Amino acid sequence: MVAKSICGDVLIPYPFGIGSNISCYLDDWFEIECNNQSFKPFLKRAQPEVLNISIGSPPQASGGTLQVNSPLTFGNGTGCSQEANLTGSPFRQDKKHIHCGTPYCIGSTALNYNNGSKLSCYCPDGFEGNPYLLETCQDIDECESPNRCGPDRMCVNGPGYYGCVDKFIQRKKKTKFILIGLGAGLGLLLLLIGAWLGYRFLKKRHTMKRREMFFKRNGGLLLEKQLSSCEVNVEKIKLFKSKELEKSTDNFNTDRILGQGGQGTVSKGMLTDGRIVAVKKSKIVDESQLSDFINEVVILSQSTTEMWFNYWVAV
Repeated sequence: MVAKSICGDVLIPYPFGIGSNISCYLDDWFEIECNNQSFKPFLKRAQPEVLNISIGSPPQASGGTLQVNSPLTFGNGTGCSQEANLTGSPFRQDKKHIHCGTPYCIGSTALNYNNGSKLSCYCPDGFEGNPYLLETCQDIDECESPNRCGPDRMCVNGPGYYGCVDKFIQRKKKTKFILIGLGAGLGLLLLLIGAWLGYRFLKKRHTMKRREMFFKRNGGLLLEKQLSSCEVNVEKIKLFKSKELEKSTDNFNTDRILGQGGQGTVSKGMLTDGRIVAVKKSKIVDESQLSDFINEVVILSQSTTEMWFNYWVAV
């Protein structure tokens, strides 16, 4: 006789069964109670919640699996908190589905209904500790033992196992990774240096072009033309960079102003060699009057009036 029924969404096949009729299940170990409120099936003899039932073919054959929610109680044993005594029951705990100890006792436990007696918890190979307590099975570091792999081989520990590798091969691998890292680091460093040098070159080139542009726009070409003529005393006129003149006049400090004319302001300056000079700074914004300013500078440089300083100009 084969009786099938459902409790909730769990199929209850024979030799399990629901109801008071003994013919619906093999014996009282296979009797299922269906809770009328939660519609969850429970194994009546041990009272764990039944999650799933799969049977062999035919039903009397071994290999069927009853999956229940932990903890489960048989005799004096409770789940994995202590040794589970299955004596007298048709079930045995399946080690393929559940190992006592961490983390396999949490969630659900699988039982095989077959002739069995007593099940002891154990730690897997390569682990040690108390399998009946939570998180106590720890990996054994076999490589702590000296000369585990001999003098020419190196021990490498893994979770539950260890291996022996040739020291030369291991050193070769490490050297390879080190060389790769050094090469990558050196390449990155050279790339950064090249980028920095390129930036400096472009910045310097941009600055030179701007200086050349300002030199031409501020009458520099006209001044060079005047200096190249024989009528001008070249020794009394010299071209300086703007930074040099700013330094010599203390950034054109108002305390150093000697006088002001129509074309600009004359300030007293001191060069790095100690010479005192007069620096004339143009106030002209209109570029059409630049020639007048340049001519004034040239005329002043040719003046024969006794002065205790010479005139210098920056453009």
